[in-house]
Amino acid sequence: MLFYILTTIFVIIVILVALMAKRFLYVNEHEASIKKELKTFNDNFENIKNIEVNLDYKMGTDHIYKQK
Repeated sequence: MLFYILTTIFVIIVILVALMAKRFLYVNEHEASIKKELKTFNDNFENIKNIEVNLDYKMGTDHIYKQK
């Protein structure tokens, strides 16, 4: 009887540790990809602003237009 109780407690502890580890790994994996995408977006946005400032182009609602 004691064997079944200890086995059950061990299995519950293993399941809890696995769930906590899964949550921790899942968050770190997506945090890195989110940071990468944000950096790419910011780089693209800065490039568009530089085009608008340095050249004769202006942002419209959907496109980049050459100023007349």
